[in-house]
Amino acid sequence: MVTFKELGMEFPLFEAPVEDAIVDGAGNCSHCKAESPVLFNEFCFSCFRSGEGSNTVDTEYGMVSKEDSLKGCTYGIPLDPNDLPDLPLIAHEVDPQFPDEHWYSVQFKPADLIELTRTPIYHTSQGEQWLFCCERPSIFLGHCSSDKLAEIAEEKKLSIEATLNSLLSHPFDDMCWLVSAIDSGLCDLYLFRCQQCSKLHAHFDMD
Repeated sequence: MVTFKELGMEFPLFEAPVEDAIVDGAGNCSHCKAESPVLFNEFCFSCFRSGEGSNTVDTEYGMVSKEDSLKGCTYGIPLDPNDLPDLPLIAHEVDPQFPDEHWYSVQFKPADLIELTRTPIYHTSQGEQWLFCCERPSIFLGHCSSDKLAEIAEEKKLSIEATLNSLLSHPFDDMCWLVSAIDSGLCDLYLFRCQQCSKLHAHFDMD
């Protein structure tokens, strides 16, 4: 399967096949008007990478728009005040109509979030959830098939269930069912690698 790098369009955070990305077909860039074999939000690769066009990306810590990236924080996400991640947080004012909801923006280096918004979004059933590790956005490796999961399990010398559990950020009660659902195509697994420590991690959704 062809990657963007093989097409001369390298994205540091996207190593998955092109077919995993949400992109437009061939056409003229809405900014520079140049003809391009693939467009990103109607922009050619050069204009998209320069920030003329950008994505708003949903992450495990909330949405990141172009404006958010420049400020170095996510838009925000509800979190349990008794179980906060070990990350720099900005607490939102509590809405009197929803006193039990506590929202926080999570701070990251602006350069890392800017890079994320200049990266293609990947296809999902229920929406992307870009993962982070070592306080940086991770590299998207693509959809993880049951064969790929078995390969990772062999490398780790673990069962497939134990391997899947090690990849997920949050525990899942019935790991045997989840493995079966991935095998049958009921669930999709999305694989990432940390830029810094190279740890593999993943999230899943259902059709």
